[in-house]
Amino acid sequence: MRVYWTLGMFIFCAVVFGQKDCTLSKDFDTAISLKNFEEASVLWKNYLAQCESKTEAEYKKGEAIYTAAIENASDPKSKKNEVDALLGYYNQYNALFPKNGMEVFSKLAFVMYTYKDDFKTEQIKKAFDLAFQEKRESFREPSYLLAYFEVQYQNFHKEENGEQKLLALYFDVAAKCTVNRLKFQEFSSEYDALLQTMQVRLKDQLNRMSLDAFAHKADEKELSNPFWIQGLVEALAKFCEMDPIFLTRAEQSYQLEKNAATAYYYAVALKNQGSLDKALAYFDESLTLEKQNTLKSARACQVAMYLIGSDNKAAMNYLQKAQTADPKNAKVSLLMGEVYVNAIKECDLEGKSAEAVYILAAKTVVKAAEADKRYAAAAQKKAEEYRKKVTTPAGKKTSVAVGCWINQTVNW
Repeated sequence: MRVYWTLGMFIFCAVVFGQKDCTLSKDFDTAISLKNFEEASVLWKNYLAQCESKTEAEYKKGEAIYTAAIENASDPKSKKNEVDALLGYYNQYNALFPKNGMEVFSKLAFVMYTYKDDFKTEQIKKAFDLAFQEKRESFREPSYLLAYFEVQYQNFHKEENGEQKLLALYFDVAAKCTVNRLKFQEFSSEYDALLQTMQVRLKDQLNRMSLDAFAHKADEKELSNPFWIQGLVEALAKFCEMDPIFLTRAEQSYQLEKNAATAYYYAVALKNQGSLDKALAYFDESLTLEKQNTLKSARACQVAMYLIGSDNKAAMNYLQKAQTADPKNAKVSLLMGEVYVNAIKECDLEGKSAEAVYILAAKTVVKAAEADKRYAAAAQKKAEEYRKKVTTPAGKKTSVAVGCWINQTVNW
């Protein structure tokens, strides 16, 4: 492992003594791909010593050498030396390429957090503070954001009046999650998991009373950040959905940034304050803007549930949108059956017409099993419940044209 040991000093020497304009050997990439780190280390040291002019694309490749050295360290002292070398590499990276796109600041803090036994708590906190406050864009990895949250959590939760600081911390990180979910959609599930982890950690702080007070005291700088206020509104929707402050902040969020999420939560807040008719326009806007079909389908179902019993025709229209967005959403068929049954009273259907609708409902709900086999038992149970409402003798062919908004001919 001695071949790794002196990598740290080469970072300095390369800048002072390098004389030539040159490039990293092509054999370096081959050695890395074959995990021949000893050969790669020799090539890297030559590059550092000989090349005065360096490109970011090539210098970035060196990270693999330092991380491999840490993994292959034979004892704690050697590992500490290699960790220091990696930190030196990150610092030099930033010096060489101050406008770099690499996550240098967050990586440096995360390395210290990973090997926390070798660093003082205050050192780790200072590194994360610098990274998050001055180079927040470097936090791409969900694990880096979680580490930052944990470090700050350990600091704030010990304070006597740390509740408001913890809530501020949550919404700062949540805002970054919102930004990252838009930029790095491949990590969207990881960011969702991070938010859930933080909510579990802050279960005592994320409650109606604390959130209501926090939302009222939020300053204009925070409220002018579309990502920050969107996170606040999402939390209010979960914990303070009936409070007037939810509507106030949801409207502000929507006016600041009109997108699928802000339109949806503004609609929910309006509905909760008794303005469903007004809310429907924003629900429609949300569904139009939503690009994730599974989420679009789920939200269309939710709107339909608000309308079942009061406006069944409109409810069916939303369910049809849900089915178009996600044919595998089994809940759509179950809800459609419920809508048909509710229409019997709404349309004043009696006798054969009413029986026809029960048959239609039964035929509809069993389609849930076709969309998702896990719903087979529930679908069959509901279909049998509807069929029991039919008194026409079995085996007798019947055909009934049902009017109202249903406008279907049902055969059984």
